[in-house]
Amino acid sequence: MIFALYNTWETELFYNFSLYNSAFVSLMFSLYCLPFQAVCVAFHSHLAIVTSAEDNAFLKSEIQNLQTSAAYWIDGTDIEVEDIWRWTFTGERVTFVNWGSGQPNNGHAANCMSLYGGLSFDMADEHCSTNFNYICQMSDADASELIG
Repeated sequence: MIFALYNTWETELFYNFSLYNSAFVSLMFSLYCLPFQAVCVAFHSHLAIVTSAEDNAFLKSEIQNLQTSAAYWIDGTDIEVEDIWRWTFTGERVTFVNWGSGQPNNGHAANCMSLYGGLSFDMADEHCSTNFNYICQMSDADASELIG
């Protein structure tokens, strides 16, 4: 599985490879005109699904290596039923969480899941319209086509 990190302030697209199971790619990209989900889809991917402590630790480590305090969207939402978190890509219930202290905390007003910089990149619920960075996940096959 491949994860791609996107931010909202860089204008360059670059790749940074690290080994994670089969591979990892970090893409820094800015597209103010497209919602973050659309960018993931354009790259044959979807917002990241964090299913284990290993996934979570890996993503947190890679984000911390960027030396940023920004937040990153991942695929979780409780927009359909409050406090029932699901992955939007699969519809499955979220079974692994690593909520930051006091999270989730915004009730009906915050329905999207992020890795929040102010919480050492632990999970937080936030307003879905907030302009955060985002992490896309793609299959190895799609990544090899993208990277060439």
